[in-house]
Amino acid sequence: MVLHNDPNWMRAGHWFKSGSEGDFAILGVGASKSAITPNKSFLTPSAVREALLKYSTYFADANLDLAEKLAAVDLGDIEKPDLQSVCIEDISKFNNKTLVLLGGDNSITYSGVSALAKKVGFEKIGLITLDAHHDLRDGISMARQSNNFWMRDCQVSKLCRLESMILQTLNFMQSELKLLASK
Repeated sequence: MVLHNDPNWMRAGHWFKSGSEGDFAILGVGASKSAITPNKSFLTPSAVREALLKYSTYFADANLDLAEKLAAVDLGDIEKPDLQSVCIEDISKFNNKTLVLLGGDNSITYSGVSALAKKVGFEKIGLITLDAHHDLRDGISMARQSNNFWMRDCQVSKLCRLESMILQTLNFMQSELKLLASK
């Protein structure tokens, strides 16, 4: 699809420059191998970048063009997003004021929170998640680590206090309800 070019209308996809210095940064973390259900979530970072070309940087409510106020950079993609320890180390290398991870499956949240905790300490982390369920299962029934208990891992590893997590859902599993009830 060829998009119309208007020099007076900055496309959000063009706002992000290559490099590492910027107020606002995006980083692709296309993890997908931990998902129980086979999927193509590794394609999400490139799909989001493509979608950004259809949006403006102009924020009408504030009569503000974000591109005039914030330097934005695209940090590329994590090379091995499914290797959690490597992913945590790679994410930890960036020092941008605001870093948005473009996933991937839910497991990238654990990597992102772990990297952030290394920098600022877990007590300063608050987490907002919107999901069909909150991945607080214990994983005992799973044959391998999966994207289905990343939230529990964050809490058990003391990367986030459960009370600092805002959970929005329509469907809790029994094991998730037990963990919440114990707090």
